[in-house]
Amino acid sequence: MSFEDYSVAIERRKATAMEICGIFDEDEVGRVEPVSYIQQMNGHMMITIWMFGNKKIYSAMFELQPDRAGDATPPGRTFFDVYRFKNIVDIRVDDFGCVISMRTGKKLELKSNTYEGSESFLNSAHGLVSLWDEYDD
Repeated sequence: MSFEDYSVAIERRKATAMEICGIFDEDEVGRVEPVSYIQQMNGHMMITIWMFGNKKIYSAMFELQPDRAGDATPPGRTFFDVYRFKNIVDIRVDDFGCVISMRTGKKLELKSNTYEGSESFLNSAHGLVSLWDEYDD
């Protein structure tokens, strides 16, 4: 896959993640900017997107691979999770990341080394806290 193919796919990462999670209306996750992580593992380019809104946290992961036309498309290897605000007991944010504690005892850890940068991450993490506070009221 060429650099151009990757850059097109990276620009489309939010739209692709919305498709994977079954979100058809961008307003559902439009109030807070998503955060994304891009990593290459064993020759595979993986993108993970965290989106916040609609009383939920969405996480989508997909592998970038070129199709026959050379376009970057997420093939069969896609994964997603949905976490409901009602199952969150605490959210802690600092300069290094965000820890979301669930009722089950599970902790979701998001690091500030996102594709968008640490300042953008902090804005998104504080936006998530605001959304959760609105839900909690």
